[in-house]
Amino acid sequence: MTGIRSMAMFYSKGMNFVDLAQFKVEDIFNERLSYGRSKTDEPLSVKITVGPKSILDYHLNGKTAEGLSFPD
Repeated sequence: MTGIRSMAMFYSKGMNFVDLAQFKVEDIFNERLSYGRSKTDEPLSVKITVGPKSILDYHLNGKTAEGLSFPD
């Protein structure tokens, strides 16, 4: 699981662990990951390409829009 989280953070402009832990399904819109950096409050938006799409497809299967993307 750690490797998958690391790859998700890498594909998301170096998203830190705190932001990954707070990332929700509803933060995905129009083929983009949108989140605010918890440390700086800077809004970021990352285009979903093939690499992160496969990770997200696996982790988002069966989750609601309000649910956390990477709770486990």
